[in-house]
Amino acid sequence: MSFVLGFDVSIIKTGWALLNFEDGTLADSGCIVTDPGSNLYERLKTIALVTEEVIESIDSDKFDVALEGGFSARSGEVTRKLAMAWIMVALTVYEITGIEPAIIPPTVAKKKATGKGNSKKELVTEAALERWGVSDSDIADACWVAECLRCDMKEFLNV
Repeated sequence: MSFVLGFDVSIIKTGWALLNFEDGTLADSGCIVTDPGSNLYERLKTIALVTEEVIESIDSDKFDVALEGGFSARSGEVTRKLAMAWIMVALTVYEITGIEPAIIPPTVAKKKATGKGNSKKELVTEAALERWGVSDSDIADACWVAECLRCDMKEFLNV
């Protein structure tokens, strides 16, 4: 069986979702939660280690990976921390699998979820609750990121 793994990366709580490639059903999901009392580098280490555990838990050698991209925050410091977390996930995926993760812009994932690229997070989560029974907003975003790649791949492969 083939899968698509999506990530909604954050320094605090990174959501991930594994969708079945054929029908888009949710096979597994979770969050990588870091200790707010830890320093930045301990948090990044946790993100990398748990990302590795997630990848190694997938019972298939056939899967692709997508990360939500195009993030920015109100402060430069937060944006840099988000970028570092994103790079940790991307590098861990590449190091373990050799897969270069696809980058899905947030507006594309929101449009896939709700029909509008500027939808509020609550509406995206509501759509994930209807589709997959997912109520956690970080996992919901990861589901839609994976779904974008899954649909693009199916269209490309004409299946």
